[in-house]
Amino acid sequence: MSPKAIVESALKKELNLIAVTDHNSYENAFYTGKIANKYGIQVLYGMEVQTSEEVHVLAFFDTFESLENFGKVIHEHLPDIPNNPEFFGDQVVVDENDEIVRFEEKLLINSVDFTIDEVVSLIKSYGGLSVLSHVNASHFSIVSQLGFVPQEVSVDALEITYDLRPEDLEALNLPQKFPVITSSDSHYLADIGRGYTVFFMESPSIEEIKKALTKSEGRDYMVFGKHGRIV
Repeated sequence: MSPKAIVESALKKELNLIAVTDHNSYENAFYTGKIANKYGIQVLYGMEVQTSEEVHVLAFFDTFESLENFGKVIHEHLPDIPNNPEFFGDQVVVDENDEIVRFEEKLLINSVDFTIDEVVSLIKSYGGLSVLSHVNASHFSIVSQLGFVPQEVSVDALEITYDLRPEDLEALNLPQKFPVITSSDSHYLADIGRGYTVFFMESPSIEEIKKALTKSEGRDYMVFGKHGRIV
């Protein structure tokens, strides 16, 4: 799952907009963008944050600079617990040539000391797009942790897993106010592109995606997964 391998897999799947959202980490997104841009693939710079409620929230930004500024704050609010490579494996930053740039010493699997609302507010302060991760998953989702999706949470969208059918989505009884997307949520190269969202928009930007999600100014979106179109 190096940046180079991710881009190569995205090319094979004919994806033209991708994001790398490492867990509480952001540096590999830079190298992914560096490679992807050479092949005409657009990149959203992202991260998956684990909140104090142990809920995963996706953060997407137009530029690496915005992600980096956001990511530095997140890193400061992670517990100061060192990684144990023998138990958890190495946490590496890999460049465009598949060379290891550095090892992350702080353990990344922990929760930050920000609540969901605080993380979403921080994402917005840096001009990003916020999405609640895999809301129907049995762990690290808002439903698994809180039992429901609060109406008042101010995220831009909800992510569902790629394997849902339309009737399964309806049975979840998610608040109608939230747009629903999916993605591959891939931890292995073979899984890249297994679920995806098609955006009808003028350019691959956070502003345009927000318009597509709200179906404003002629923008729109569709969601596809394992069983075909979901939304």
